Amino acid sequence: MFLLRVWAEQGSDGELVWRGRVQQIVSGQTHSFDTWSMLVELLLRMLLATEVTRGEHMLPHEDETAT
Repeated sequence: MFLLRVWAEQGSDGELVWRGRVQQIVSGQTHSFDTWSMLVELLLRMLLATEVTRGEHMLPHEDETAT
């Protein structure tokens, strides 16, 4: 579960700039971003870290694959 905050700011050149912060609720890990591609990268990295921690990306042991 994530908390996502997005807001618009006026950049130094007067253009509208989108900024945001994403927080993983369980771990409290927080990251800021200023591009949508950075948000996607952060979410993927955080999801992968969660899956590895939970063992979901680990390969099964040999005895678990035998049928």
